[in-house]
Amino acid sequence: MAHHTDTSIHEPTTSKMSDWAEPTVRPRSSLQSVGAWVPIIVFGVFAMATLLLWLAIEKQQQRHRTEWLQKEAQILADQIEHSAEEKILAVNRIGKRWVAQGGVERTKWEQDARSYVMDYTALQAISWVDTTGHVRWIVPMQGNEAAIGLRLSFEERRAEALKQAREQNQAVLSQVVDLVQGGKGMLLFVPLKTNGRDDGFISAVLRPDA
Repeated sequence: MAHHTDTSIHEPTTSKMSDWAEPTVRPRSSLQSVGAWVPIIVFGVFAMATLLLWLAIEKQQQRHRTEWLQKEAQILADQIEHSAEEKILAVNRIGKRWVAQGGVERTKWEQDARSYVMDYTALQAISWVDTTGHVRWIVPMQGNEAAIGLRLSFEERRAEALKQAREQNQAVLSQVVDLVQGGKGMLLFVPLKTNGRDDGFISAVLRPDA
């Protein structure tokens, strides 16, 4: 019996070809990706919470500081105003003499002002302020050098007191201010009107009685 030889060429199957293909790289799972970000997210939330807490504490402390400063200013104002009437009358007398004489020579004015400063310990200084709002004369000079040439309208509370004194043509006491000489006090402004002419102001720095 004759044997039949199979001469057909067998093609390799797909399964065989796959054995030679490069292995497929599978992507990370979504859970692994999220897991990598968790520490960063937690840190960011913690940092934001810490910042917000710090801001809240700082705001509260600032409010407490403001309230404390307001209370201290009110206590100081009450102390000054409690005994201010006599000093206001004294400074008014200096202003009246200026107006009555149509102005005062500087040497005489300084002697007059010095006597009041010596009599009242609550009067730190008495000055003449010109029509532009600048301090020109001051008694005593020692300890008050920083006020010479100072334009008093540089600060809102001073400017408002000057404005009121000029418009009302009467003595006006300012709110508590930070003095350029150091410390806190109140400023008294007495307007000078000589025959209808604006001659500026007599000003005094008031502190609580020693």
